Amino acid sequence: MYGSTIFTAIVIVVVFALSSWKLKSTEFSIFLAAVAGAIAGGFGFPVRLLVEGWFTYFDVALIFVTASIFINMYTETGAMDALIRKLVENFFNHKWIMMVFMAILMIIPGALTGAGSVSIFVVGGLVTTVLTYMGLSKGKIVGFIYVFAMLAAAAPPINLWAMLMTAQANMPYVGFDVVLIVPIAIIAAFAIIWFGRGSKPKSKKEVLANLPKPVEKMNWVRILTPLLVGGLDSSPKVRRVLHPRTRFAVDLRSFCDRRFTR
Repeated sequence: MYGSTIFTAIVIVVVFALSSWKLKSTEFSIFLAAVAGAIAGGFGFPVRLLVEGWFTYFDVALIFVTASIFINMYTETGAMDALIRKLVENFFNHKWIMMVFMAILMIIPGALTGAGSVSIFVVGGLVTTVLTYMGLSKGKIVGFIYVFAMLAAAAPPINLWAMLMTAQANMPYVGFDVVLIVPIAIIAAFAIIWFGRGSKPKSKKEVLANLPKPVEKMNWVRILTPLLVGGLDSSPKVRRVLHPRTRFAVDLRSFCDRRFTR
């Protein structure tokens, strides 16, 4: 009994090590090691287990893909540029309010996709420009971007770590909103105060001159509608009806600009 178990374990380790060395792919190495272990253990080629394993996280993959498409299309239309520009026009002279909005903007892309790196790619440059003209040093700006990208990855509605755990345990991904929001809000408040202390904003005209020009006819309705539709996730009743990937697909059609209407 123990001899068979030890032999199977050795086969798995050896196959994984060789695959990682030759193929340079952790995912494919795990796949080969699992197949080799099943064969070495006398179970044959594990077709059923492989199919079940792949589809365990199929739901999570669809959510990540549709959410990423949504946030990239939202950015491509110029809505994100217009949103930041309007926030600067209205709140730049109010330092702490502006800091809060920059924090929220950093969190939104990552919260909708489950990846903090998306926040950096989508709004990192724009937020950096605004924070620079708010008087923050380069070190503080880097810290601000890093902290809120990290919080974005953990923020609801899409927390990939929680979703992976619930998928593995065959339980619904519900009831995580408050559990995730409370610690994130506490850390965010501390980070805003820590990074914002001592800074002195520069002229509003300077920061506006360095921000991308707004897309024509991009008003508040077009800017906020996709985000508000996505916000339906906070309603338990809507959550029972629309799956997250369905909501993101609906969001894609909830706004347009001249690029898509011509």
